[in-house]
Amino acid sequence: FSAKYIPHFFPPQIHSKIQELKTKIDEGKLPELELEVYSVHILANLLKLFLREMPEPLLTFEYYEEFLRAADLTEDRVSTLFSILKTLPKPNFDLMERLIFHLARVAYHEEANRMTPNSLAIVFAPCILRQRHFPAQDALSDISRQTLCIELIISEQLKKLAVTLKDIDDLDT
Repeated sequence: FSAKYIPHFFPPQIHSKIQELKTKIDEGKLPELELEVYSVHILANLLKLFLREMPEPLLTFEYYEEFLRAADLTEDRVSTLFSILKTLPKPNFDLMERLIFHLARVAYHEEANRMTPNSLAIVFAPCILRQRHFPAQDALSDISRQTLCIELIISEQLKKLAVTLKDIDDLDT
């Protein structure tokens, strides 16, 4: 989905378009993804649905508690989070790396889309970092730490992106 679009709550017809597109993809009928037919909002929600419906979350059940413990650290929090990321199975790490790079690009355009690393983390953390079985009360108490983990990872990638773009700009001038 595009980095510059502003998110909002969606009317029912958007949900039916998401289901329509999901069904086509599930059946192996990959449609042309034209933004006139499938808006950036539909594609973004389809991505979240895909991540939510994975049998095992992207950041895996195995590492859930480690991520939450890292969120509680006062020192070395970011380096600990990235150390945990590096221990993920390769397909999970590769997809997470691409997802975070994209979310950092979205956050880079915060002035146009109002999506900060925190707002992106609020949206994506429950999709990629969750427990296998959790009582509702535990899930609620973990939300802030889940969000913090993902926000810190996005923010770190955003810093790297900003430096890279500045370096490119400096070369151009």
